[in-house]
Amino acid sequence: MATQTGNSLIDRPMSTTSHPPEVLAASPARQNSGSPSKPRALPIRYSTFELLGSLILLFLAAPFLERMPQKDLIESVLITLVMTMAIIAVSEKKSALIVALSLAIPTLAMKWINHFSPRLLGPEIHLVTTTIFFLYVIAQLLKYIVRAPQVDQRVVCAAICGYLMLGMAWIPLYMLADDLAISGVAFQFSTPSEPDHRMHAFNALYFSFITLTTAGYGDIIPISPLARMLAMIEAITGVFYMAILVSRLVSVYSTLPPHEPKTAPAHPDAE
Repeated sequence: MATQTGNSLIDRPMSTTSHPPEVLAASPARQNSGSPSKPRALPIRYSTFELLGSLILLFLAAPFLERMPQKDLIESVLITLVMTMAIIAVSEKKSALIVALSLAIPTLAMKWINHFSPRLLGPEIHLVTTTIFFLYVIAQLLKYIVRAPQVDQRVVCAAICGYLMLGMAWIPLYMLADDLAISGVAFQFSTPSEPDHRMHAFNALYFSFITLTTAGYGDIIPISPLARMLAMIEAITGVFYMAILVSRLVSVYSTLPPHEPKTAPAHPDAE
């Protein structure tokens, strides 16, 4: 029996055609080109850090926008940035990217149309589509968290983003409830700085997260039936989100073997 030499011929069947070592040492995808290739996921989960950064930037800038002459423009830019980072963060698969774009593009288009021509398009449709987009992002983040086999910094970052996006999803709903109030007033303000008792963007942001965390300072009180119902649902959602999410993360973390490092495996596209 002839002895074969060279690393490129080890454990390979005899062939009548010789191949250069470069071809035989090609990547596994090249060697298995005859088998059907599995579609690769888009490298997106690392972008939850960028989404978290854009949300923090929005929260830090929100209190100062009311005094700026171009507050509506800056707010629109920040919302566009958050939605763009959210699209990237949830588009693990091509289908998810298509759905995210189909929701975000008309939402952003109506947002900017309403900014430049408020009389051309009312805010109601834009507020509804914004809520739908935020809820879709939350669902995708939760799916990623629940399916994660291990807990690492990416999973924790996705959990934080999901909680913050949950508060963002109620902002357009409160503004919509304020616009649809039959009596003209959906919220009562105890601060003298809000004589018109209108739910503007920052007021809605503040009230949403105060309700989500069940802090309830009482300076903004929902008085219309729709506003009260939305506040009640958000408070319940916030409590259940924290309880279910924390229990899930703790269960995943505690079931790992003691000798196994508790970090998630690298994304396949990171190699």
